Amino acid sequence: WSPGKKIWCCSHVGMACSKLDSLAFLETPVEASAATPTTTLLTTTPTTSASWVSIDPAKGCEKNDEGIARISGKPGFTLLTCQDGCLKRSGCRAIDFYLETGWCNFFDQACTTPKKEEHGSSSYSFQVLPTIGAPTEVLPATGAPTTTEVLPTTGAPE
Repeated sequence: WSPGKKIWCCSHVGMACSKLDSLAFLETPVEASAATPTTTLLTTTPTTSASWVSIDPAKGCEKNDEGIARISGKPGFTLLTCQDGCLKRSGCRAIDFYLETGWCNFFDQACTTPKKEEHGSSSYSFQVLPTIGAPTEVLPATGAPTTTEVLPTTGAPE
C-alpha cells in the first residue's frame, strides 16, 4: 500500500455491490491520502461453481413435450457413474437415471417437464453458475473514519 494508489469504489457506498459481473458499477478512481478518510477494501475473485441439479426426482426427460431426444443410453450405471459419463461426453448437459435398472440416458440439453415415470426414473442437468468468492485481500487503511467495500479483482484497472 502506498499513498497515491488508485482505489476503485462502488457507486453505492454502504450497500453491497450487486453488479459484480461488469464494470458498469464503477466510478472514476479516487486518490487516497493520509489527510482523507480511507477505505478498507476486501477484494473477491469472481468464480464459477458447477453442479448437478435435479430436474425431477421421479420423472425422466426420455418422454417430454419439448422435442428433446436423448443422444444415447446404456445400462450398467449408478447415479454417480451416469453423471460422470455425461461429463466425459462432448456436449452432454443432462441425464436421466433409472435406479431400478441402472439405465442412463445422455442429453445435449435438459428438458423442463420430464414425463417418463417408471423404473425409478429421475432427471438431472449440469449447471455452471457464477459465484463471488470469499475475500482474498485486505488493504490496510489509515486515518478515520473507515468504511468497508467488497470489489471484484478481475477487470478493474490498476
